[in-house]
Amino acid sequence: VIPLADQRSSLAAHLRYAADLAEAAGVVLLLECLSSPTLPPMVLNRLEAAVEIVEAIRRPQVRLIFDTAHVHNIEGNVVTEFLRVYEYVELIQLADCPGRTEPGAGVIDFDSLLTEATVRGYGGLFELEYHWSGLGQEGERTGMRRLRQMDARVRRKVAEGCAR
Repeated sequence: VIPLADQRSSLAAHLRYAADLAEAAGVVLLLECLSSPTLPPMVLNRLEAAVEIVEAIRRPQVRLIFDTAHVHNIEGNVVTEFLRVYEYVELIQLADCPGRTEPGAGVIDFDSLLTEATVRGYGGLFELEYHWSGLGQEGERTGMRRLRQMDARVRRKVAEGCAR
């Protein structure tokens, strides 16, 4: 078994090389910390580990995926963690907990997260990566209604000038 510190060191070395290739290709490499009972233990099992790699590389071609469900499961408060790592985030994946459902179906405070991202001028992608909490067309309708309502609340908060 290779010690985790050695695995991360090797990852950083390979990413330095890959960052040169990414720069030449005009792409960005994204790191994501994962937490799943169905996956084996990951090299980047904490958000801090991913940040340490990004800081070690110090290249704009190596950034973070901020997966709300994984961050919630690993770290807890999604908004606090987002604010802590904002400068490294390239892509935000939206999924609620429990069950990796659509935003608004679980416990994550997406209104505050999305308001904070907007107020700070986040210009990256938002990726929807979840399962509908309800079944069939009615489940999709309910999920879409939640997304529209969340969008309206966030737009209103931003227009009013309050981040929380």
